[in-house]
Amino acid sequence: MLPILRSVATHHLTIVAGEITHTAILIGFTSPDSLWRIATLPFILWAIWIGIQGRRVVGPAGNMIDLFIVGHQATYFLEYIDIVLLRKWSFEVRGPTVTLGRDTNANGTALRTDGSKTNKSPGSFRSRLVFGFQTAISRRHLNTPYETKNCPHFSAEDKRYVPSRSRYVLRTLGSVVACYLFVDINDATSLSGENARLFAPDQIPFFFRLDSITVDQIALRLVIAVMVWAATYCLIRMTYDMVGIAAVSLRITGVQSWRPLFGSVWDLHTVRRFWGNFWHQMLRDPLSSPAKAIARVLHLPDTGIVQRYTKTAIIFSLSGLAHQFHDATVGVPFTESGAIKFFAVQTVGIILEDTVQTVWDWGFEREKSQNKTGSARWKKVVGVIWLWAWFAWSVPVWVYPAIYDRTKKEQGPLMGPFSLSRWFLSRS
Repeated sequence: MLPILRSVATHHLTIVAGEITHTAILIGFTSPDSLWRIATLPFILWAIWIGIQGRRVVGPAGNMIDLFIVGHQATYFLEYIDIVLLRKWSFEVRGPTVTLGRDTNANGTALRTDGSKTNKSPGSFRSRLVFGFQTAISRRHLNTPYETKNCPHFSAEDKRYVPSRSRYVLRTLGSVVACYLFVDINDATSLSGENARLFAPDQIPFFFRLDSITVDQIALRLVIAVMVWAATYCLIRMTYDMVGIAAVSLRITGVQSWRPLFGSVWDLHTVRRFWGNFWHQMLRDPLSSPAKAIARVLHLPDTGIVQRYTKTAIIFSLSGLAHQFHDATVGVPFTESGAIKFFAVQTVGIILEDTVQTVWDWGFEREKSQNKTGSARWKKVVGVIWLWAWFAWSVPVWVYPAIYDRTKKEQGPLMGPFSLSRWFLSRS
């Protein structure tokens, strides 16, 4: 009986539920400066440790569900630091009690401010609990004065537009099916006996082996960069959409709570816009808040390139650390994952493109004003080429070790028992 209870208590679903409940209780029922908030921090650290230990015992994640459960478990530490310890969300003010940085205005793109947010009434047990869970679960805080920056709307032209319940469910269901087919087929056809050679550690360096690298290897790096981001996009969107369909269909939440997770593909022309506009912003606040706090400790100026790029470097380094822990929970040894290297170097890419754009604007300001439309078009074309060249160079340090590690272990389909492609291939 005891082993069963221990297994249930340390199961990833139990740990994730415990993390969320723990955070919800602290936000809903404790004051912003309560000692309970810092005293119970070890529970969140313990959750990460359990995740890593659990993966070492049972092996790598065998399906998509495992992937996202342990991912949430490994990265929730950042969310806790942000909303509980740094910005100190509290029921009494229906939001954060601390504003980090020099921006004292409401963040994000919310169109209306809910008047209940300023209600200072004590509140019932239920209202406190509901607020706590809403805050603990929502990483983007949509449609509130504290909405995360650059969260897309259902319509870029009319930000007030919200589709009907039936229209949302049907369109989102189509998206889920399309994403499922792409990921499942890609996963089923990506396994090859050549993977151990193609993605070996000695294939990661680029500039240090220019004399031996082949055109095929360069093409492979580009294909992997595109496919990895496409598959990751589909995996995250599919999971988000399935939860959204369930919540809307059961009338747990309204459609307005499930605005698109990703931005427009037309933003894919710089490294900065890829991360800041196109990619999901679920980790933006949990990463930005520690960066702002560290900048304050370092007494950096409120404006200028020093504080801007210092915070950018901190944000990407923290993201790399979080993803490194995530890799460890799904079977990639912590010392072999290249997540920190990949995310940390993104700051270099942003600095490079900012520098080139600034120099270009200074040197060709007159020509720019004469043909603004034509200039913008070819700049975007150059930007697209630059972005994918950058990813073709930087992605392998993170992705190749994961693919190589997978070739050394027996790995089930990413879709688990729901993989149709593996079933068809096994019968052909």
